[in-house]
Amino acid sequence: LPGGLAERGHTVLRMDLSGIGESPAVQGAPPNDPYAASVLEDARCGLQALLECCTEDTISLLGLCSGAYVAFQTALADRRVRAAVLLNPEVFHLRDGSPELSETELRLSAKQYRRSLVSMSAWKKLFSGAANVRYIARFLAAQVTSSLTSVKDRAVARLRGAPQGLAGDFHGLLARGTAVSVVVAQDDPGQDPLMRQLEPELPTLARAGFRLKTLPGPDHAFNDLAVRQQLLEWLVDVF
Repeated sequence: LPGGLAERGHTVLRMDLSGIGESPAVQGAPPNDPYAASVLEDARCGLQALLECCTEDTISLLGLCSGAYVAFQTALADRRVRAAVLLNPEVFHLRDGSPELSETELRLSAKQYRRSLVSMSAWKKLFSGAANVRYIARFLAAQVTSSLTSVKDRAVARLRGAPQGLAGDFHGLLARGTAVSVVVAQDDPGQDPLMRQLEPELPTLARAGFRLKTLPGPDHAFNDLAVRQQLLEWLVDVF
């Protein structure tokens, strides 16, 4: 995608964030952590370098999966971001600095535990002490917290007449002039949690300029060349 955008006249910076690809991890940090504490500072430095190089005032961001998290958080923090395109996002905000027990993980774990309820081997594993009881307890606590937060956000939204949570974040970006687009592969793990958070506000978001595109068939990284070409043409229109 970056190469295709560059061929169409866009100035593009594609980054391997610290610990990813060919970039070494920050001292003391483990490699291959896509949500490392350093990634947002990496993005800020890359943004600053590209703007200075091109003598531009604003920039557009594009990120896949954890890169979508970086693009989203950078857009929230920096008004120079004029557009953010999030591809198959799974995490928008970290819990205690970690992507563990994100809305996507909660949704997937809930499906797994529902299947386990009718599985004799799962019950045997639980009563034998082989199950990860600590994780189950943390999952249940996070699930309750997530449900309570959703109820609170809906109540506050009704009282204030303004959306809360992720929808509120998107509304805030759109209101200040940052274009926000999300592209999800059909049946991607992050699709259901995303819709659960946004669906009540989608009509209002769409009127404000929010774009949501669902692509049937591709894998998480959009490796299918035909789908990638379709996505590229759509991105050219967005940018």
